Amino acid sequence: MPTTLTPPTAQPPVGSIAPGAESLAQSYDPPVRGPVLLGNDGFSATDATFRAAKAVAERLGTGVEVVGVLEPFPSYLSAPEIPILPPDVESARRETIHTAIARRLEAMGGGAEQWPILVVYGEPARTLAGVAREHESSMIVVGAGRREQRGRVVFGGDRALRVVRSANRPVLVVAPDFHELPKTVVVGIDFSPPSVRAARAALLLVGTEGRLVLVHVRPAIDLMPSPIPTIGSQSYDALVAVWRRQAEADAAQLFEHLRDELRPYVPAGVTVETRTRGGAVLSQLLGVADDVGAEMIAVGTHGPGVVERFFLGSVATNALRASGRTVLVAPPPSPVEAARIDLRLRGTTTITRADDWEPALEAFSKRNAGRRVRLEVDDPELGAQVQQAGFALLGVSYDHHDRRIEIMLGDPADNTRHLTRTIAHADDVAFYAGPEERERALRIERGRGQTLLTFLD
Repeated sequence: MPTTLTPPTAQPPVGSIAPGAESLAQSYDPPVRGPVLLGNDGFSATDATFRAAKAVAERLGTGVEVVGVLEPFPSYLSAPEIPILPPDVESARRETIHTAIARRLEAMGGGAEQWPILVVYGEPARTLAGVAREHESSMIVVGAGRREQRGRVVFGGDRALRVVRSANRPVLVVAPDFHELPKTVVVGIDFSPPSVRAARAALLLVGTEGRLVLVHVRPAIDLMPSPIPTIGSQSYDALVAVWRRQAEADAAQLFEHLRDELRPYVPAGVTVETRTRGGAVLSQLLGVADDVGAEMIAVGTHGPGVVERFFLGSVATNALRASGRTVLVAPPPSPVEAARIDLRLRGTTTITRADDWEPALEAFSKRNAGRRVRLEVDDPELGAQVQQAGFALLGVSYDHHDRRIEIMLGDPADNTRHLTRTIAHADDVAFYAGPEERERALRIERGRGQTLLTFLD
């Protein structure tokens, strides 16, 4: 008897999906629910953000809400001689912003004068992001700011970057020359869930008869002389050549899966192209944008923390500051959606963060309830053994108090017979899927042991 369980390599015959179950292909991201949120104080030098918000809202079939943020005056605790401003000064500032926005909307016409205006108090970036969450806004629209001669975006641009870092929904940073939805959009793709979300969000904004260009940039390999002329039986250059061929093959396969993922959401008349480049990500992305005449670039971010700061510093921030175009920045999707995207593109995903297990396992149960399974347990002392085969999956749950995962199975022919497998103090959860848009296995690891749930239908 083998002592190690491995996920099945062949996809079992596909049966009918259980009533009420969802297909792995079903997605709700990026969500289009509430209005487009336009951040503007009414004093910008261009109407580009107003035009962009209107065009996006018309495309999405939603309304527009305009938010002006009243920034607090800085306080100087070490300078008590500075007088406290009377309340009527704040009221006057609020009224000034409201009036300025109303005048701009009235001048635009076409129904813009009916857009609701909200003037709120606080730090602009966090306040805009907070209002967007409260109102379930589909997208945030802000201006790109003006440029200095050296090309660095200042004022609105730096503020836009702070909005991007604070928001949990797509942010459209509008260039001053925006007049209509872009005909050509370039999307930076690394096949991660955030980049797929950026592509999905960009498809919402591509103009009629437009095109979406997906660009994957392979990391550059500096072919410096190797201190070892051969590695095993192959030379260093031969190994690099093999790596490049494999990377190209992998990218081609992932692009094929990505096309399948995007196909249901591509508007009629819009074409999707793919490009692969090697080198520095930003320069290659901007180079393709110049070649195809793209009016907009879309990128994804990888969430808060060190990774987010590194990614924003290397791609999204520089795209905002150097592209000279409208930039769409998409935040990472929810853990459930991220797992679904990885399954669709790569066939597997592992979730190590315990806080994400509950929603991921709940979605897994909803997609696969009623399917017949085989339950195998690999114990380092007892070896691998089949605990049950033929029962139907009732559900998988997670209790965060002791990191306990429970797999519940039942006899489809006798509802009085059931089995529950409990794994306490689990270490990670892995999902596996086949090409037919159905999951084929769930693996839960604990220490040196693991539990494998394989679907039989």
